[in-house]
Amino acid sequence: MSAGAHIYVRSSSWYVPILLVAGKYGDITGLAGPGYSHRDCPAPGACEQMSEKVKILIVEDEAISAMFLEMEFRNRNYVVCKTVATIEGALDAVEAERPDVVIMDISLPGRIDGIEGAGRILEMLHPQIIFITGYDDAALRARAEKLNPAGYFVKPLAVPHVNRIARIIESLRDHGRD
Repeated sequence: MSAGAHIYVRSSSWYVPILLVAGKYGDITGLAGPGYSHRDCPAPGACEQMSEKVKILIVEDEAISAMFLEMEFRNRNYVVCKTVATIEGALDAVEAERPDVVIMDISLPGRIDGIEGAGRILEMLHPQIIFITGYDDAALRARAEKLNPAGYFVKPLAVPHVNRIARIIESLRDHGRD
């Protein structure tokens, strides 16, 4: 992806122009479009100040899918602290942002996949993991299930999938308050 890629994203019945800005690991470090922040968090320290809001880390190497998830969750008033495209970027983001939920693609570029990456994240911190994958494979699902994820979804993702992910996140947050 170039330093600034202009694309148009269809949402329901309208199109919105978006500017993607790539970061060190090919992650999306900025989004520009109606109603969206240019930075990962609304203001310096904002993620820490919004303790009532769930912080989400999105690990997805397909820019359109990552942007779709980020926009959907921001529209639902979640804090998307970072969107990254690699396990290395995810490990750095987990250390810096300390997310409550990690939405992790399984098939990512690099030496290790999202399942092994999620295992490394769980050694550092204990966020809830929600796996997303383009492969409906029983062996892959069995490997992922060993980490006891909060969810497992097969792409392509659409709004009904995001609704289900949001319900999972809300049930986790409600359970945490008990």
